[in-house]
Amino acid sequence: MAQEKYEYQRLYMQKLRDKASSVLQTLENQGLPMSDEIRERILGCRDSISLDTWLVQAFDVESAEELFEHGQV
Repeated sequence: MAQEKYEYQRLYMQKLRDKASSVLQTLENQGLPMSDEIRERILGCRDSISLDTWLVQAFDVESAEELFEHGQV
């Protein structure tokens, strides 16, 4: 039973890392520079909804900093 719990947690964390990587890749594809602080903030996010929101917004922002202007994590 405990092993199943850890596997679920591992899979969830991998999903978060994949989403964060997608956000970073989208920003990079848009040609937007990112500080190490922003990169760490995105990679360190543990809120799936914020990551989803950032991914959508990443297509429309003019700077990576704009992702955080609307009260998200």
